[in-house]
Amino acid sequence: MHRSRATGALLLLLAGVWQHGGRCAETSPEGVARGLQAWLDGTRDLKCRFEQSLDSGALGAGVPESGSMLLLRPGRARWDYAEPERKIAILDGDSTRVYLPADRQMIRGTLPAEGQALHALLTRRSRVEEMFVPSLLPAVGGRGIRLRLVPRGKGESFEAVVLDLDPSSFAIRAAEVADGSGNVVRYRFYDMQRNRGVGEESFHFQPPPGTEILEAP
Repeated sequence: MHRSRATGALLLLLAGVWQHGGRCAETSPEGVARGLQAWLDGTRDLKCRFEQSLDSGALGAGVPESGSMLLLRPGRARWDYAEPERKIAILDGDSTRVYLPADRQMIRGTLPAEGQALHALLTRRSRVEEMFVPSLLPAVGGRGIRLRLVPRGKGESFEAVVLDLDPSSFAIRAAEVADGSGNVVRYRFYDMQRNRGVGEESFHFQPPPGTEILEAP
């Protein structure tokens, strides 16, 4: 896996698949955002499987990837890619580590500014309404809720996050991240397990002996 591809994936990381009991009492953008926030506030950890694809504005559709994700709030996320190439991406606060077993390399760096709002949405205590301006889009197939979140901060390199939500629980079925260059990363999530006891040891990854350690520019 080329370093630039791994770094590009980190810049557009988005994960989150959630289940929350209750019924959708509001259908306004602000009400749906509050429902999402309520689920986040009640989430300590999460594990799930994911499928990821990239539509590049310059290169077209990329190769789909899949694997599993672990989340520990606040601050930590781990993505274990299984297909088509193995790699592990760990985010701990603003620090990042990407392990590429085929290349016997681990790349260490700091989460760039363009990725911080997304990481904050997933793992920090920042409020959805403070970070994003919400709006509603037509749901795919006329079912569910489609929430568009536009960053409030100026200078972000991504344009919007779009979430497909379950109308009765605010669970996230799918997510899209679009940047200013015509690139869109899409995720679908499966087998969600919320607050089942993901431990901190899952984020203390040590690469095998002989791994080359590189510092991201």
